[in-house]
Amino acid sequence: MIVGHDNVRARMSTPQVREIFNQQIPASPEGALPIVTFSDEMTFHWNDDTIRIYHVPSAHTDSDSFLYFENANVIHTGDNFVVGCYPFIDVDSGGDIDGIIRAGYRILSIADSDTAIMPGHGSVSDAAALTDWLDVVKATRANMQSLIDQGMSEEQAVSARPTVEHDADYTDGCFMSAEVYTRLLYQSMSRCGCSLGSD
Repeated sequence: MIVGHDNVRARMSTPQVREIFNQQIPASPEGALPIVTFSDEMTFHWNDDTIRIYHVPSAHTDSDSFLYFENANVIHTGDNFVVGCYPFIDVDSGGDIDGIIRAGYRILSIADSDTAIMPGHGSVSDAAALTDWLDVVKATRANMQSLIDQGMSEEQAVSARPTVEHDADYTDGCFMSAEVYTRLLYQSMSRCGCSLGSD
């Protein structure tokens, strides 16, 4: 049985495009679509555990959720958190940098110091590492905001290298390069025209 957010089924049912990678994604066959969907939260009582599923709006995409296994004290973040790499802001699928940051803090509101956090990519992590990652993401966001406030175009922002301070630690072995992340960061922030505000 395949379970997913309402938007997962909607997106998988139609062709999708990721412009940043010049990628065309065909609609999925009926058998690959979720047969149970939810809008905000869902709970499973399964294998002697209670599994809470929380939708996080407009994070990696507009379809993302994370799972909390209460008895095991494990959280699976999906691609809302990736260890040692910049996030993939899938702007063509409704992704947004502010949503990624908010998702991270929502995960932290549930986690404690003993929670095992399973990222979308990378080794099993914890709340301290997620906090550090969010600090880096927020720093690159702040740098980009400064460039946008100066009226820079996307190409000018890429040339200004707003992520350079963290590139050595967040691009090695990652599929998300500094340039691609910078472009997606710019696109997310310039399309939104909004402010993250205080944490």
